[in-house]
Amino acid sequence: MSSLSYLPMMISKLPMVAICVAGIILSMLLWARCPRAALLTLIASAVMLAGVFMQTAITFRLIYGAASRGNSAGMMLWSVLSSVGGLFSFAGWVLLLIAVFTGRARPAKVPYAEPVQHAPRPNAPL
Repeated sequence: MSSLSYLPMMISKLPMVAICVAGIILSMLLWARCPRAALLTLIASAVMLAGVFMQTAITFRLIYGAASRGNSAGMMLWSVLSSVGGLFSFAGWVLLLIAVFTGRARPAKVPYAEPVQHAPRPNAPL
């Protein structure tokens, strides 16, 4: 089994890899403007990128390992480890939502204004 056998599995993950890399680059570029959101985005993107690589590598090893051994225990292990990849994705999305929705200035409260009372028009029909 060569290391090039891993590449076809990664091709399907390229969109997610591209989004994670873009998140890392954008968070570094926008660090001065909003450091807290940029830090959370950087961490979230890195966590999700690590999850993509780990989940693909684990899947690759278990599929080829189970095929060569002919046992079904590898499939049970794969389902457990697949859940770990899901947890990485979950953690990344939680951090991104926190980055988006926390630390923002609240809108200023508008004082309550009394409705304007207009005088009735003299020849207005009732």
